[in-house]
Amino acid sequence: MAVTTTISALVEAIGIGFQRGTHTNWQLVTNDATGAPTLVDLGAGFPVATAGLITLTIWCPAAGASIWLRAVNELTGAIFEQEVTTDLPQAATFLAPRLFLNNGATAAAVAFECTGLYLETDF
Repeated sequence: MAVTTTISALVEAIGIGFQRGTHTNWQLVTNDATGAPTLVDLGAGFPVATAGLITLTIWCPAAGASIWLRAVNELTGAIFEQEVTTDLPQAATFLAPRLFLNNGATAAAVAFECTGLYLETDF
């Protein structure tokens, strides 16, 4: 059984996402173990669209105090880069991929395609 989840319910997370009907562009989403997530609009170069390709790079040095995020819209060439220093997952949280899509309370089909995933560590 699928569970309806909204961005506002995510904790211990960093990445990109959007909530249909609320956001017109992709959002940088960060949240520690408590409270509501911090959202930063990626801008007009990253519209919520039914087709597209975004390359997302997340980098965090071991025991670092910040996380870097870089998003590239491969269709428009738009680039978003930001260092995040607040509202971060706890230092002991492993940065692992979580790909999630649902349709909220609407009973309608959804589709998501991940064309590749690459993970590298300094250890």
